[in-house]
Amino acid sequence: MFLSGVFLSGLCSIVFGFLVNAPDGVPFISLCFVIQSFGAIGCASSMTSSFTILAHTFPKNITTALGVLELFSGLGFLLGPPLGGFLYALGGYEVPFIVVGFLVLLTVPVNMIILLSVQGKSSFSYHLLLVTYQALRSDKSLHH
Repeated sequence: MFLSGVFLSGLCSIVFGFLVNAPDGVPFISLCFVIQSFGAIGCASSMTSSFTILAHTFPKNITTALGVLELFSGLGFLLGPPLGGFLYALGGYEVPFIVVGFLVLLTVPVNMIILLSVQGKSSFSYHLLLVTYQALRSDKSLHH
């Protein structure tokens, strides 16, 4: 569920960036709703799974692990607008969506390797990867 959610949310971010080329009016609005709905499903499944994985990986330090995860989520919201504005200034509307989408998609194979290597074990690097993914996904302000 985690990996499929990460993949779906990254893919939807990239596709959403190309919606600027869609026909105006009802087709554009409909495509926006459909793509963002699928992206939200992917994001919700990956976030829910990441909290479950985090709780399973760090059963004695759940509050600390969730606090660190939320810290990086806040950093994503803090840094998103300036980075998104910078990317928009560099290349226009599509660039922030494409950059974030590809960064999220790059975490899929890395997550696959880490998930296979830490089955049943606690791992600081695994925790760091979940925090990084959370920060990237919370960087929704890049999309606005």
